[in-house]
Amino acid sequence: MANSFLNSETTLFVKFEIDIKRFVYKKTEIGILVLLISLGSIGFAVNSIDSGLDALFIAFFLGIITGYFIKKEEKDCANRILKLMLPIAIALYGFNIYSPTLNADLEKILATIAISLAIFTSVYVSSLKLGSSRDLSILLSCGSGICGLSAIAIISSIIKPKKYEFSSSIIAITVIGLICTIFYPLIAKLLFPEKLYFLAGSTLPQTGLVKIASSVFGSEEIERALSVKSIRIAMIAVVTFVISFIYSEKRFYVPWFVVAFLTTAFLGSYFGTPEFLRILSTTIFASTLAGIGMTVELKEIYRVGLKPLLAVSIGAMTSLMIFILLWMGGII
Repeated sequence: MANSFLNSETTLFVKFEIDIKRFVYKKTEIGILVLLISLGSIGFAVNSIDSGLDALFIAFFLGIITGYFIKKEEKDCANRILKLMLPIAIALYGFNIYSPTLNADLEKILATIAISLAIFTSVYVSSLKLGSSRDLSILLSCGSGICGLSAIAIISSIIKPKKYEFSSSIIAITVIGLICTIFYPLIAKLLFPEKLYFLAGSTLPQTGLVKIASSVFGSEEIERALSVKSIRIAMIAVVTFVISFIYSEKRFYVPWFVVAFLTTAFLGSYFGTPEFLRILSTTIFASTLAGIGMTVELKEIYRVGLKPLLAVSIGAMTSLMIFILLWMGGII
């Protein structure tokens, strides 16, 4: 009798302890989710004030800083949330892909694609030669050659790189992109002031940087530069399918959220995107990058060294040389 009473008391205590842990677990998850959305909202707000400051990078950077001050349990919680947030964020972010009508002849369209492929190839090959992994090399080349952070995030969902590879590629591309944004207008003023929009749109990795560089010559140049940039952004569809094929082990497979991303990108480009959807999709995507930044280990990024920066630098110099050759040949 006493033993059965003791056993029942023990069972009740264990159940109570489990319930308490579940409550704390859910409470922690809600807290981390609110924190991530807050960081993503800050990134969006900063971008709204100055469109040259990328919302995704701001949120990612804030996530890295926040991750320095939180415990391992909270980082594990953020990882669990990211498993749900990342596919949703990618699916919705297609609404932010804008493809304006390009008033350019076929030669200029082909020139843009050629420059983008040159960036992709030079970064990928140089990264491998420097000793980086294949996954990191792919992230660096896609981010440099296509559309920066968004390309890295989308491709990462397919190839599943290590966290430090994801973070290293974002940092390298942003740093080199900022340097190019400073020097490209100076180079263009000396050689081809009327072609700065084309240089910015065909070579710079992030849309915000394209806007900053081309704004030197006015708002019309920004629109022309974004039109060139839209060609590279459209290439994400082709690259996604190619990489999905390369990384498929037994059969060709494209994740549902990548298909959803391409669908929302098409709908947003041709039918327009309501403002609330643009805000929602950007904030969720920025919040996801904040979570990735929060969970990365800084010592692992430090261990990678300067190899990603060197590879992206080689890609930037290659694209500039090819652009100058095409300009001298009268193609652009």
